[in-house]
Amino acid sequence: MYTCKQSDPTFSSNSLGDVQTVDFIYLLACLSDKPTPPRNLAVTAITAETADLQWDVPDSDGGSAITHYVVEKKNVEKKTWQEVGKPNELATQVGDLHDKNQYLFRVSAANQYGVSDPVELTEPVTAKNPFSKSSALDLFFG
Repeated sequence: MYTCKQSDPTFSSNSLGDVQTVDFIYLLACLSDKPTPPRNLAVTAITAETADLQWDVPDSDGGSAITHYVVEKKNVEKKTWQEVGKPNELATQVGDLHDKNQYLFRVSAANQYGVSDPVELTEPVTAKNPFSKSSALDLFFG
């Protein structure tokens, strides 16, 4: 999972002869990295104004505790992603959605070494209330 390349070895002499030493900083850099992406991003509820998201922890924290997650949204009609929060938990509510607009969401994990690649929804979701006045009338009057 991690790619480490050893630089020229260092040799030290002691009463046992020449021995190769390991550079502690090299070892620490080799074992420490940004996390892998969070897993299983899902929209658990949606309205015309909000979306509830949840996800699972990354497979690897990169050797350092996850400090927070970075949540972004994108209206499919636009080209750019917008950061909407940095929660510490595995769920959040994203606000400021607009009725009948379609959105994609993505989440990255962060630790002291950097931010992971994101996990992203594969299909957009439409901001809408689960039951609108017209859909309720359709249920009763066909």
